[in-house]
Amino acid sequence: MKNKKKLIEKRVVVVTGGNGTIGKAIINKFKSEGAKCFAIDIKGSYPVLKCDLLNEKELKKTFNKISSKNKITDVIHAAGTVVIGEIKNSTTEEFDENINNNLKTAFLVGKTCSSKIKRGGSLTFISSQAGLKGAKYWGIYCLSKAAILRLSETLANELAHKKIRVNAVCPGDVEGPMMKNAIKKLSKFSNKTEKSIYNNYLNNILMKRFAKPSEIADTCFYFSNSKFVTGTIALVDGGENA
Repeated sequence: MKNKKKLIEKRVVVVTGGNGTIGKAIINKFKSEGAKCFAIDIKGSYPVLKCDLLNEKELKKTFNKISSKNKITDVIHAAGTVVIGEIKNSTTEEFDENINNNLKTAFLVGKTCSSKIKRGGSLTFISSQAGLKGAKYWGIYCLSKAAILRLSETLANELAHKKIRVNAVCPGDVEGPMMKNAIKKLSKFSNKTEKSIYNNYLNNILMKRFAKPSEIADTCFYFSNSKFVTGTIALVDGGENA
């Protein structure tokens, strides 16, 4: 156990979306195990490193700043947003914004950190159960998250020669403001009460509750420490898709 702790203490972990609910949980998990962590986010103040993930030049500068004094071992891309609505009523602006916030940021982070992660390290993307199948009102979001899974698989192949493992976590419904806001919007579009929508989700989850952000963090920690796991996904949905 002592040797394992020493290995974790040598880890340098970069988390995008580090100011969000899941991002904070990931940082707390790795810090609790002794790792050195850097949070990147478009909002927030020190110790969060402010960075627009859609600005490739700014993103490179941020990673260069971190890697100039640290050997990055793990990168976890947890940044992203949700858009709700039927395809027929969605605007191209909504499409562009969500694809940019979810897929383009993942592409740029993957591209940038590919040369910054040390040999034998890991890259983990936070995708979603929505990336595994389409759903009414979740169309654009499903598209963006599905593409992240193909990106993850591609990078797993491209970075295998450096023994860098690339995987994706697909959370189900997670406690926090993102899901609360989604339920509010679903209520508006479906003419159902927020309570009925919430209860409907619970009824479809075998564990009868939403995931805790810390449980998503635990899965990221597993991927970072599993030396023979790459090019795959972990569905953390409490049995919602069983």
